[in-house]
Amino acid sequence: MKANWYYSHNQEYYFGPYEIREEALREGIADNPDVATYTALCTPGKFYAKVFDQGLLAEAFDEINSENSDPDDDECATDQVTEDQWSDLARVLNAAAQDWAARHKLGVWKFEDVSEEQRHEPIPAEVA
Repeated sequence: MKANWYYSHNQEYYFGPYEIREEALREGIADNPDVATYTALCTPGKFYAKVFDQGLLAEAFDEINSENSDPDDDECATDQVTEDQWSDLARVLNAAAQDWAARHKLGVWKFEDVSEEQRHEPIPAEVA
């Protein structure tokens, strides 16, 4: 995800995004002019969508295909799938889930990166 400017009053909760630092600063001061405002260039964290692993997939496919197996044989229809094939399926499904999350702009609360942080002191009332 693209980095944008955000503001904060406590360096924990940031608000934004804004295209330029000055816009974030203006909004931060308007939000609470009596305290310091921090501005920072922040990159939102990625929505973690890696939910498939080969064991989970094998178990789910075995369950779904249990009625399609030969009743005279204990072998399940998915027993012929190799370890590499399960890994490939997990990779493809995880990539699709990650693409889905990006397409719907699903983000997370925590930033992946915070840089160029600056503290801006409040302007005293007699000066403003």
